[in-house]
Amino acid sequence: MVADESPTMSYPSAEEHPDYGVIAHSEYGIELCAIEHWVEDGLHVIRAADFDLIALDEDHDKAACKFVEEVFSLVGALHELVMHGEPTPSERELWVLLATPILEAGNRDQEAAEQKRARRLIDFPRFRRPRGDHSPAWRQSSGPGKLNQPSTA
Repeated sequence: MVADESPTMSYPSAEEHPDYGVIAHSEYGIELCAIEHWVEDGLHVIRAADFDLIALDEDHDKAACKFVEEVFSLVGALHELVMHGEPTPSERELWVLLATPILEAGNRDQEAAEQKRARRLIDFPRFRRPRGDHSPAWRQSSGPGKLNQPSTA
């Protein structure tokens, strides 16, 4: 969540009348959670709308970053509880609610990295071979980590 910190932007000044919004992945638009935001005693307060989590800072963007860091910490703690403890039904439900968008964003990041790597392989520069040499320079390997060398025949 990024906001314009210009002097013309106004923020709500009380918990009774917060702004409502979402924390979403900036590239994919995947929503992490609904939030409420207001300014109290010079601090930007960002509170989760559906669970108990609050982050504060004098700077709006820093408060949003702190909030996201706290969500990730909460997901980590809930993950440990779900995998190795006995979570309550509400803890398990919150873990699923928060972990699902995080995993979706992670999957998209991984897909983007694989596509980038594939493009680098496709764009691999072509090297000139001596005239008359029409044999391929690369061949399928006969086993893991082994390359067949081009024949010299």
